Amino acid sequence: MTKKYHLSFPLFIGAILLFITLTYGVINNATWLQQFDHTLQHILIQRNTVLDFIFINVTQLGNSSTIAILLMLICLLLGRLKNYRAMVLLLVNTIIFSGLVTIVVKQIIMRARPTPQLILEHGFSFPSGHAMVSILFYGTLFLIIYREYRVLLIKRFLLTLLAMLMLIIPISRVYINVHYPSDILAGISLGFILLYISSHYLFKLPRKLLEDNNHATI
Repeated sequence: MTKKYHLSFPLFIGAILLFITLTYGVINNATWLQQFDHTLQHILIQRNTVLDFIFINVTQLGNSSTIAILLMLICLLLGRLKNYRAMVLLLVNTIIFSGLVTIVVKQIIMRARPTPQLILEHGFSFPSGHAMVSILFYGTLFLIIYREYRVLLIKRFLLTLLAMLMLIIPISRVYINVHYPSDILAGISLGFILLYISSHYLFKLPRKLLEDNNHATI
């Protein structure tokens, strides 16, 4: 990997503080957090048929079935390119961090989802799994493409697309009212924390541990 790219350490610390603050607010039913959620819900939930259609479909891009298919296809591509470091990073972030960590935290906090919902969702609300997968799956792809892709015009297009997905998927969860805004911020902050840790570690491993000597770039 030729390009040096490190997620900002101050942002990492900020994400930790934000997640701790939000978790504290949820556990203690803080008035300031409830007011924050209600204010943003009032702003973001402006229902009409066009937006309903858009956000119902956008939110599918963070569903487990969609992510599973994309993960399989991208890992096949990375394996063909012998980019095993990127493949391991993507698998760890998507399956272990985005999947297992989300389940564990949800079971610990046990926050009920808001109602009424535009589409029915079960399970607990905090943190948002879709927000976490937006950072840990699409964010990992962003990082890989930033480091590996050589065709500048296509690279810029892909990075812009991924950045938009990382923003609009979490927003869709508030719009369809299956998460509070604080759930979204918690998912984004926790996702960023885990992405920072995993990318910082895996991108520093000796190449010979994870990559073939004939490693191909995209």
